[in-house]
Amino acid sequence: MADYNNVFWYLVLSKNIDVKNKFSFLICLIFLLFMQSACKRHDESPASPTDDFNATLNIAGDGLSPEDADFMDSISVDISHDDIFFSDGTPKYPDAAIIQQGEKVQFTNPILTTLGTNKSLTALARDLLIDDMWVNVVELSAEKIFVTHPDDGELSPKHMGYAYSYGQRDYGHRLPPPDGNLLHRKYSVFGTDCSGLMINLSRNAGVQISDCISITFEGALRQALAKKTAYTGMRVCNLGALSPDQFKNCDYIIWPGKRHIGMLSNSTKGWVVFSSHGTPVPLSLQDQMNNWGPKRGVHAISLSKALSNPYWKTGYQIVRIVAIGDQMLGGSLFYLDNTNQHGLIAATQDQSTNYTIPHDIPETGNVTTTGNESAIYSGLTNTQKLISSNTAAKGVALLCSNYKGGGYSDWYLPSSLELAELYKQKDIVGGFLSNYYASSTWIVNPDPDYYGTGKGATFIAISFLNFSNGSSYSVDGNARGGAPVYPPSNIRAVRKF
Repeated sequence: MADYNNVFWYLVLSKNIDVKNKFSFLICLIFLLFMQSACKRHDESPASPTDDFNATLNIAGDGLSPEDADFMDSISVDISHDDIFFSDGTPKYPDAAIIQQGEKVQFTNPILTTLGTNKSLTALARDLLIDDMWVNVVELSAEKIFVTHPDDGELSPKHMGYAYSYGQRDYGHRLPPPDGNLLHRKYSVFGTDCSGLMINLSRNAGVQISDCISITFEGALRQALAKKTAYTGMRVCNLGALSPDQFKNCDYIIWPGKRHIGMLSNSTKGWVVFSSHGTPVPLSLQDQMNNWGPKRGVHAISLSKALSNPYWKTGYQIVRIVAIGDQMLGGSLFYLDNTNQHGLIAATQDQSTNYTIPHDIPETGNVTTTGNESAIYSGLTNTQKLISSNTAAKGVALLCSNYKGGGYSDWYLPSSLELAELYKQKDIVGGFLSNYYASSTWIVNPDPDYYGTGKGATFIAISFLNFSNGSSYSVDGNARGGAPVYPPSNIRAVRKF
């Protein structure tokens, strides 16, 4: 600035420069002084009021408002390998990934028994996949405690572990963020944002997911799994705002309204979320320095404290990589529909075996004037009708509706098609006997002359499925002489989600 002052006074006092040229030089000098002042204000002052979280960003990424970033800072938790795994690499709180680190599994049989649970090859491959991602995210997060990246020049600051860097997908090299405001883009760091972390976890585990952000991650992961033969049968299921007591290790938790995603894990410090948070629009140099600090970037936050916040408590979705036979939502998953949000769960054991439904008592009234449906998800309504209509099958329906497995009270006797889907997965779900299972599907079977010519009656024809060979069998239960005709059958309750 002193040099510009000397030039100014030289122009004013010099007798060797005519007035016209002095005026031109003075205009140029004033412009240069203005530009220097503007640059200095950008470097040393807070960002302008218009350069806020709502500013347009050209590169896809995920970031929080400064206020939300500060909240996440306040619930930061330091997590190391020992908080989650034993020294041999096995998890201290297993539920999702049960394959020991480094264990090799020979995929030779369609169904293998692991830790006493029937598992398909798909489920075993899924366990290995999420185990790989689980170990990786813990190690990356622990670098926030143990690894220092030294100062490498004025624009490459010292920081611990992996910093927050909006839109960055290459956390292995010191790079400036691809986007954000000018203050955010100015400095080069080793870092990524929350969706970038999830992308890298997937790719490091062999899943070639395309670039995406938090709100498109679910679809991108589903497409990536579908492209690889080894992952055939794995499904990406959106379980919505699942109750925290149903969370599993390595579930993805997404807050769409906040544009944030993380991975869940149980630990000695309670449930935590591994993610990378920060703001792409720091309002001051200190705010940008927080993006490199110990409480931002790749690390863990307390789940219980996050869910204590009114918005963060209700605005989340749980996304899980599932396989048929998974133990979840009170029983065993045996069916998932094309919405990837709804399906069927089977009870872990029969509610009764060799149960004999009393033979049908013919009715002349309207007790059995309509039949029950066979479609997927119709079993609940069927069961309620069997009970409310006081039919011969009321007792078997009550066996299911009274079941409270997993703390759920919406169990029911499956419809014929639901029972057929359960039969397809009987070896994976397990615990079935090789004889008849009853369904809640029945039809009205009229006998127009049961009480004599012109004096009719109606009967319930219930559908059964033989689990030894998959054949179906329907009988109306009309004793016609006193002997029961409903076959002794087994009862397995299901529920829908």
